[in-house]
Amino acid sequence: MEKWQRPTPIDDHPGPGVRGGAGRQLAWAGALVMVGFCGLTGFLVYQCSPAHQAQSLAATAGKIGDAAAAGAAKIIAAIKANTATTTFREHLDSIKPDLDGRLLVAEGQATEDFRRDSTGLFGTSFSEIRAPVTYHYFVALSGNWEMQLHEGPDGGVTGEVVAPELQPLPNPALDTAAMEVSSGNGWLRWDKNDLQNDLLREITPALNRRATQKLPQYFPVARAGVEKFVREWMLREYQLPPGTPIYLHIRFHNEPAPPPLAAPAPKG
Repeated sequence: MEKWQRPTPIDDHPGPGVRGGAGRQLAWAGALVMVGFCGLTGFLVYQCSPAHQAQSLAATAGKIGDAAAAGAAKIIAAIKANTATTTFREHLDSIKPDLDGRLLVAEGQATEDFRRDSTGLFGTSFSEIRAPVTYHYFVALSGNWEMQLHEGPDGGVTGEVVAPELQPLPNPALDTAAMEVSSGNGWLRWDKNDLQNDLLREITPALNRRATQKLPQYFPVARAGVEKFVREWMLREYQLPPGTPIYLHIRFHNEPAPPPLAAPAPKG
């Protein structure tokens, strides 16, 4: 007699039924992926569309405009209350330890020549030194600063700043690595080394004198340095956008002939 066996379910057999179920599941999964992809694509297309970009730019411009208006109102209120100068002085006092009381506003480079000769019965000995030199100029943070600010016609700020005396930084930087030295003895003379040593000792005092003599040619560069310093303080102190129109006329207490007031030019 045959032993009875439990019928095997159809799904346990490999065949068309199993492939059909798996196919339906994959189809649903694929459909969901496509829906998600299409939604993401639509979102990206919308984000990159000219209309949406225009809306974003308009919103950003509005925020910048609001910030500019708020900053301008803040500094104008300070001007009317005569507190801007006091706030600037407090700022100067706060940075003294960082810059040793000096605000460097100009620098320049030049190649300087030095020579010493010794002439006698047996000819002339000489020593020459040629080297690049960097000059620095500064104003004292604790010096006499004067500032007069006014509300500009375009919502910005106009004003005049009189900075302390422009001074050369002592002991200009001599590039000894690029220094060229040449010496020669006269007939029956052997003193070129002495001349060279004397010349080396005289270089630093000579450079200090030359730094003072060159002072007039550095006033224009120094004016730009002071203007940048004051402008950055205004932007930061009153939270002004970088494009706020600020027109400043800069001069120094020791400037013999400061430039005349010119028509304001926009500064970014």
